[in-house]
Amino acid sequence: MFNYTSLDDHIYCLQRTPLPAQLSIDLIRADTFYLQDKDDECRQILGEIEQKCAELNIKIYRPMPISFKAADWYRQQALEAYQTQIDWSE
Repeated sequence: MFNYTSLDDHIYCLQRTPLPAQLSIDLIRADTFYLQDKDDECRQILGEIEQKCAELNIKIYRPMPISFKAADWYRQQALEAYQTQIDWSE
């Protein structure tokens, strides 16, 4: 398995990967286990999906890394948007 921060991240990346029909069905099963808090079962299915992807030479989607400078800019934009929604006149 890739080193994601959570099973949710792992599922997200696999959902954005073009998978054959059977692997898509397996991913839905894994997602269902995840939603039912059955992390061990989910993790096992995700590992099987990744192994099959490697055998079929399917590249798994990975988000582009974001630089710290860009992350700070997005954080500042969100903070400014939040602050403009607050009525400071009270």
